[in-house]
Amino acid sequence: MLRDIMLRSSSNLPLQKEYLKAKCVSVHKCTLVVGVFVYWIDILSLSLSAPFEVNLDDGKFNAVVKITHEFNGPVKYNITMYISIYTANKIEEYLKVVHAATNSKNGEATIEVDLTRFNKSLSTKVASQLKLTVSLHEIFKENVINETRIVTVWGKHQHFNTENVTRKMRSQRSNVIQIKSFGKQMNETLKLHFSFNKTVEVAHCMVLINNLILGMNDVYPDESKTNITISLTLTSKMWPLIYVIVYSMDIHSKTLMLASQILEVDPPQNVGVFIDIPLYVTPDHEIQFSIKAKNNCYVGIEASDNRVFNLGAHGNNDFNEDYLNYIRLILIGYRPDILTMEHGIVKSGLVVLSNAHRTSNIHLKRIKIMRPVKDYNITHISPFKADRDNPEGEIIKYVCCDVPQITPEMEDVWLFKSIKNTNSEWSTWKATVPNTANNWRISAFAIHSETGLHYLSPKPFVKVTSFSTLHYSLRVPYSIRLEEALELHFLCSNWFSTGQKVYVDIYPNNQFELVNRHLTVIPNVQRGLFIPSNTTEKFTFYIRALRPGTIKLKFVIRSHIEQHKLNLDIEVLKNISLSTHEVTYYRELESRQYDSNAKLYFPHIPNKDGVTCFASGQVIAHMLKRKINVFDETDNTEQLISKLFSIYYLWNYVVNMTVISPSYKNYLVDQLSCGYQSLMRLRKANGGYRNNISPQVTCAPKWLTTYVIRLLYQLENYPAIILNTSLIEGTENFLMKNRGEDGHFRENCYTQSRRNLTFLELNIEIIKVLQFSNRLIYLHDIQEWMNWMMETKFEYYSEAKRGLNPVKWQLPSELDNWVLYRRELETAGRILSTELSLPSINQKDLIFEWLVSQIADTSQHVYCYECSIAEEAFFGYLNYRGYVESNLTVWIWVNSTKMDRFYINADNQWEELSILLYPTENFVRFRVKGKGLIFLRCTYNYVAEPAKLQLYHTTINFISKTQIKFCVQRFLRIRKYYAGTNIEIVLPSGYVLGDGTVPALMTRKLIIQANSINQKSKLFLTMDQLPPGNLYCYNFTALPYHRVLNLQNATMTTYDINEQLRSRVVTFNKFKESVPSV
Repeated sequence: MLRDIMLRSSSNLPLQKEYLKAKCVSVHKCTLVVGVFVYWIDILSLSLSAPFEVNLDDGKFNAVVKITHEFNGPVKYNITMYISIYTANKIEEYLKVVHAATNSKNGEATIEVDLTRFNKSLSTKVASQLKLTVSLHEIFKENVINETRIVTVWGKHQHFNTENVTRKMRSQRSNVIQIKSFGKQMNETLKLHFSFNKTVEVAHCMVLINNLILGMNDVYPDESKTNITISLTLTSKMWPLIYVIVYSMDIHSKTLMLASQILEVDPPQNVGVFIDIPLYVTPDHEIQFSIKAKNNCYVGIEASDNRVFNLGAHGNNDFNEDYLNYIRLILIGYRPDILTMEHGIVKSGLVVLSNAHRTSNIHLKRIKIMRPVKDYNITHISPFKADRDNPEGEIIKYVCCDVPQITPEMEDVWLFKSIKNTNSEWSTWKATVPNTANNWRISAFAIHSETGLHYLSPKPFVKVTSFSTLHYSLRVPYSIRLEEALELHFLCSNWFSTGQKVYVDIYPNNQFELVNRHLTVIPNVQRGLFIPSNTTEKFTFYIRALRPGTIKLKFVIRSHIEQHKLNLDIEVLKNISLSTHEVTYYRELESRQYDSNAKLYFPHIPNKDGVTCFASGQVIAHMLKRKINVFDETDNTEQLISKLFSIYYLWNYVVNMTVISPSYKNYLVDQLSCGYQSLMRLRKANGGYRNNISPQVTCAPKWLTTYVIRLLYQLENYPAIILNTSLIEGTENFLMKNRGEDGHFRENCYTQSRRNLTFLELNIEIIKVLQFSNRLIYLHDIQEWMNWMMETKFEYYSEAKRGLNPVKWQLPSELDNWVLYRRELETAGRILSTELSLPSINQKDLIFEWLVSQIADTSQHVYCYECSIAEEAFFGYLNYRGYVESNLTVWIWVNSTKMDRFYINADNQWEELSILLYPTENFVRFRVKGKGLIFLRCTYNYVAEPAKLQLYHTTINFISKTQIKFCVQRFLRIRKYYAGTNIEIVLPSGYVLGDGTVPALMTRKLIIQANSINQKSKLFLTMDQLPPGNLYCYNFTALPYHRVLNLQNATMTTYDINEQLRSRVVTFNKFKESVPSV
């Protein structure tokens, strides 16, 4: 609607749009009307100028006020000036009020300030200040605008000079940066000089280490107003470098200036690690050595083969010589954000706070500081023997557990140990020298809260030589097969000054037998040869495996001077037609009662190797012996995270149990720490996590990243891992930034190893995890949408996943594929976890017994997301139920024969007692008497029936002496849950993969991941979904490394991902005849 208004000619309101119209009453009488569509109140600008300094002798001075409109220019307006006096003793507010009006032509008003009126208030000896404040009241906006200036008033006959005052103020400033509570202070004070290209009145200085502010203060320039000198006392914890940053603002150009220096600080002397160790040792002998470090240090020691430092393209991996400088260079590469950005101070917020128009960075040269701190004298301390773990000498009995022995793939590491908390005396260590003649390089380090990280002193390493007059070596393959005879070449060197008669004995057992080259069994073998001085001779043996498992080879090498022992392991692969199955039984006996004539039924007929049954009083006894390889190259990210959860749940359950040995708890801690480091290599720069290390896999699934966040939340309070909060925040931000326009989460990455989640399931999973964040993440809208979706239609699996309400568990009936099985496993875990936290349907025991039968089946155990949910509920139930001590008698028998009896009590309930049975029927009988928990599991091998419906057509053959070709074709049938293909190729015994095999296969179509495992005797491939009916062929290199007689067929196994039971197995052998050993 238009509204007519009349504008006065004196109005200063600017029109934005206007129109003219004539309204006529008669021919002779018309009225001109100005119509305005819209108008705005113009913006007023107020400025005040006055002298910076005046003298009382001047008597008066003028202050000029100017008012302008943004569009109309100068304007006439009434203004008011308030004058306040600041003296050394007091402040007089509103002492003088002056009213004036600006001129309409130039918008200015000149106000005369009479200084004589302030004689009583102004001092004649020291400078005072007048505060001039001009106030303007806008009549249209009802707004008040103020502008202020400060005028310095000097006394009569004083020669005022700002430089005099600045110099006096500067003389009272020391420009000292105080560093408190950061290590021991060094004796000398360091002077640092900074220069700016513009004058400054004052600047601010900060001292940083690792983005931590150690100290800050205002600093002032010298007479030049461009140079600043500060004083800084270094401390012992400032190693290896600190950053000193000075910044200031140039008022005239509005430039924010920053200058910085890097101080490289050498570590204090005589605060390192000291070691006293024999320089020459004998292989396979125990030695004793001593280590000393500062009190309350974490000390680590490592000994490696000296040849390791010459590996690689450049042949020089020795950073020990200057290790501290190496670390310093690494840290310099990660400077604070305030120094690394193109405009270095933008991110710090200084630009916003100062309203700078531009920035200027000045980075000065690095300064190297050498300031030793003498802490203690090592020459006055004598070594002594002490038991660090048990200083009082008390006898502590642990019923569990031995640390699983992990056989290293490389024999280049001798020592890798640590002490968590030292005293200031020498500590005695013991170690067995590896059974090989070698040159070892021993290094050590110490970490102290006051002095930081220190390396071995006085040199960063010690060279130790292991030497023996008899040097011997024997290389064996990773595995052989039944009925094969492996040819062993035992090399023995005599470094004695004269010749020796050397005997080599090998002792067979029930795992293998000795044969000759014609495969005829021979008795125990003793070989004897005279070996001249500085000569090497060869002993040849043939061994044949008798049963699947591990062959324990034991050799004794002796002469008239010395004797040695050598132990080696060789795996014996089982028959390709055999599969493994396990049956379990679990029950809690609350009072002394009998379970008479109970049976464990076998769904298959056990083979001739019989059935091995295990009995224990704790349901997790078998888990304590399980070795979890967190460095398995065939694992994807889902499997690795699931392994870490398994380790974490087990550690969290046993950590406070006094019956569990500290060494086993530390083993779990080490496993979890190593696995966490392995996980970090799969993190993307945007905070997401990919499911495979392959360069072909670049996308980060949201469900997988959520799985990682769930693990990180658990590890936040884990003592052995220090998590950077920015790591978790970056991963949370990845999820929040990748939501849809409606705020919901949608998956944009396909993951082979996990079933496709519905839209609702994905959002439930993410919300369930993010609700435990320490940050305030707004998720209310998504939660309301989920609640609406769940109320619209009840869905069993989704309701169990959400976990807000009790859900009646449905015992699974058919689990004929991996998707349904894992979904039921997760659902059971979700419902049980809800049962433990809510008073609801009493079905805890029923669900737990079913989970035991699934989780405890070692023959089918896999690591997956759903398995982790089930394990969480499994251990949650154990904590809910509490510790139960078992005191049981167990009888077990087959074929109505004599009963075998076990006694389970507090001393052995964490162990698994075993027995080998040979049933003629498809069950074993057992009986239990007593109180507590009984857990039985029986495992056996059986001949698997060939699948009625094959999913694959595969072929594999040697096409030359060193080249193997294999082909694979996936049929159209049963593809509903088909996610991809796994291929496992176990080479013929004695063969190894060529060095270029894996890189070459990774470049081929459809191959996502290729791995060489088991000492290059096995090739593992992960392939994308194969189009139906197409045949794909690939080549790779296999080299003969050991001579094997009666060589058996090798195998190629092909199966759908997560469906190993439905596998296609084909065999192949060597190319024509056997090739001599290399």
